[in-house]
Amino acid sequence: MKATLEEFLQSLQKLSREQLIQKLVQMKENEMNQAVILTEMRNTSTAMIRDYNKVLDSNRKLQAENTQLKKDYKTVCEQNAQLLRRAFGRQSEKMIYMDEESAPEDPLSEDAVETGEEGQPADPPVDPPKGKASIIVLPGKKGNKKTRQGMNLDKLPVDHVFDVDTAKLDVLFGEGNWSIYSWHVRRKVERIPELDYVQYIHSPVVSVGSEGELVAIPFGDALRNYSIATASLVASIMFKKFVLGIPLYRQEWDLQMKNFPLSRQDMANWIVYFALNLFGPVYDWLWQELKKCGYIQNDETTLQVIHDGRKAGRLSYMWVHMTSELCDDINPIVIFSYEMTRAADHLREYFYDYVGTMISDAFSSYYTFAGEHPDVITLAGCLMHARRPIALSAAVKGAAKLPEEEQKAMPEYRLLQLLAQIFDLEKSFRGLSADERKDCRNEKVRPLLDEYFQIIRTFNPDNPEYSDKMKKGIHYALNHETELRRFLDDGHIPCDNGACERHIRPFATARKVWLFCNTIDGAKATAILYTLVETAKANNADPYYYLKYLLDNMPSHMEDHDRSFLADMMPWSEAFKEYTAREKEDLIQKYRLNTSDEPPLQTRCRSGPNKKVSA
Repeated sequence: MKATLEEFLQSLQKLSREQLIQKLVQMKENEMNQAVILTEMRNTSTAMIRDYNKVLDSNRKLQAENTQLKKDYKTVCEQNAQLLRRAFGRQSEKMIYMDEESAPEDPLSEDAVETGEEGQPADPPVDPPKGKASIIVLPGKKGNKKTRQGMNLDKLPVDHVFDVDTAKLDVLFGEGNWSIYSWHVRRKVERIPELDYVQYIHSPVVSVGSEGELVAIPFGDALRNYSIATASLVASIMFKKFVLGIPLYRQEWDLQMKNFPLSRQDMANWIVYFALNLFGPVYDWLWQELKKCGYIQNDETTLQVIHDGRKAGRLSYMWVHMTSELCDDINPIVIFSYEMTRAADHLREYFYDYVGTMISDAFSSYYTFAGEHPDVITLAGCLMHARRPIALSAAVKGAAKLPEEEQKAMPEYRLLQLLAQIFDLEKSFRGLSADERKDCRNEKVRPLLDEYFQIIRTFNPDNPEYSDKMKKGIHYALNHETELRRFLDDGHIPCDNGACERHIRPFATARKVWLFCNTIDGAKATAILYTLVETAKANNADPYYYLKYLLDNMPSHMEDHDRSFLADMMPWSEAFKEYTAREKEDLIQKYRLNTSDEPPLQTRCRSGPNKKVSA
């Protein structure tokens, strides 16, 4: 560098004054050009940096959008898998259905073969005993091979028909050349179709005294004045809608086909009137009986009411409360209650004086209400709700189609396995007392539940590899562990709320058909009738006869101030059981069924020689 500078100075010394000035001007011009170039480069560099930052920001946004799209895609795939499963797959959450090959045969299949204990046919053919006369059966119609001969029909009325034509037997075998050795019997079930008929009640008008004063003898108590309604007709309408789930417009069509022009409006009016006026006291009595139980199961479902004073489309709710399925010291009671909202106000209104344990899902209203009464209300959780998101997570992953090794590698597998073992054990504890059940739970169930929560705690709910359902299941278990463990400490508390959900299912299924209630009174009437029907079913009572029993007996008590008669209006009362027995016996007499298996006198069996009876 120094040598170059010296050479530059020597070259300048050789130049004249004019040459030096020219040289300096040239150098200044070069300097100015370099400054312009440098400025342009700086401007260009600033623009490039700005563009680079824009590209970098855009890339970050695209990466975030791509991550969100992947998450949305995963969610949509899970939702699609759930919809496909709901539409075409099995609804069971049991562990066994992770393996499609191990799923049991559909019990509703008409092609199912009746089997006995060892998997053999339930009714194998029986060879005639040795030493007895063999019987040649004359040609006739072949029976249906799919008939379930092992079906228990002991509780149905019986009609014995002796199918014998002596004249025909004389033609076949010769008069005086035959005798009845025995009877071979087959059975079938006949149904008597409903018959709607008009009954005219004639009450006399009496002429009294010499002046002939006319006195009309009043009619007996009518179910409703100036109405054709009867207990049998109204009970049948209610039974078909609230037990069989047949909406009123279909019943209207059915009655019209039978020449009975009863409109659905009349049927709806009857349902609301009798539910609110006749059944209301029974409903209130059941509420009081329910709160005597120290363990109540609770759930709720949606209901749409058209004219409820709110904007269209607003949902109402049907709350359901029932005595614990493990309380053997009280008759089962199932209460449906209509409310406009799902808020805790419903619990405050009906359970303000309640003391006991409430079994439910993790809905916030129960926690709010229990927080307001910490000394008297205890909450217990539901293992079915803990299992459901985990089972759905396994289902949307297609666990049933995966090899066994991949199934066992799934995080859901061991959790479902433990819950399946717990449910199997709980099923085996059904016949035990509460204390025995508690001891068995501490010995066998507690270790399984401890392992379940130990595994849950090892999972990270924020793991992106987990499905949304799996994350929901993890959060549910961790947030409600205390309530989910509650059943271990009390044998009256079930491990799940399945019994309450099973009583809601008929309502939810029928709701898909009749869709909505028109008015608030209609919704209240629906709650009352489902209360009566489901309580009757829980007590193994026939809902039709129970509704008819109330319609027959409640009108005579409506003026009573003493409500003690309501004890006889319950489906477990002896008065109702006697009424049902009388009604069924009246039917047998009405249709003249022959309940005796004794043959007619002229066809009594005569002892004959032990010989073959030929055709």
